[in-house]
Amino acid sequence: MLKSDPNITRTQLREYGFANCPAVPVAERQTAIYLAIRVMLMIYCSAEAHSANILEHGLNPIIWLADAPFSTFVEEAFSNSRSSKSQ
Repeated sequence: MLKSDPNITRTQLREYGFANCPAVPVAERQTAIYLAIRVMLMIYCSAEAHSANILEHGLNPIIWLADAPFSTFVEEAFSNSRSSKSQ
């Protein structure tokens, strides 16, 4: 889905990607999406509201806003990592 429509938002992916699995809870859908992003892009992705425990474990997730296109998320994720490495 992400390759065929890089402008899909996280909300659209959550709804369309699980259209055949309506019984899957929203939280599990989100987790599946974040795991797929992590494997595909090798980055740690999170929703806007993530656990404080994540920061305690030294992880700094890149936030994919619900209404942001996937292409924008990827662009921002890698531009942020490049700029932080150069500092």
